[in-house]
Amino acid sequence: MSTRKKRKKHEPTLGDAASEGGRLVLEGISRLGALTKEATQHRGWRTSRARYDEGQRAHEKYIRRSSTETALLPPPRPPVQGQAPAGQHLGNLGLLVAAIQEFQPARKYSSELPYQAELFASLKANHWSVEFERQRGHSRPDLVVLTIFAIEVKGPTTSGSLATIADKMLRYRQHFDHVICVLFDVQVNEGRYAEWLQGVMAQFPNVVVIRK
Repeated sequence: MSTRKKRKKHEPTLGDAASEGGRLVLEGISRLGALTKEATQHRGWRTSRARYDEGQRAHEKYIRRSSTETALLPPPRPPVQGQAPAGQHLGNLGLLVAAIQEFQPARKYSSELPYQAELFASLKANHWSVEFERQRGHSRPDLVVLTIFAIEVKGPTTSGSLATIADKMLRYRQHFDHVICVLFDVQVNEGRYAEWLQGVMAQFPNVVVIRK
């Protein structure tokens, strides 16, 4: 009868566990590297990234081109009623008047607020520093540009609207260097409007009135 010695069962040691753990960590790192390489080489990812970069470059080019063209083009000189006031801000006043003259609302509105909001947005888009209803003393113009230009907006412009302007002009002139009155959708008899305009120009020769 053969006597075969029983092989002693190997008990795992702390060193074995450490070796196995190290092997698994290395495998994990290797697998992570392979997945990263595969992801960066994936056609869809590369296409999306390329399109994103192309869009960014186009946007930056448009901004640079718009800024350059705005700086190079001479400001338009639309017909404006009213005598420009003397002072150091005449250059900015002329540019602001031109910007307002060029603006056109999306449509006619039944209240004043949409006209104010659209004009505000248009000036902002053209890089003007503009605030909405900034109060000075007891005066609160619809818009204030560069802290010195007060803009009063009316629309639709009725006889009642015109009647309130003279009082506001008196108060605004105490707090702002220049006042611009913008009239949208004038619904007043032409004779009455001409008479009103003549009276305003006589009393406030430095106020600019823009009829839209």
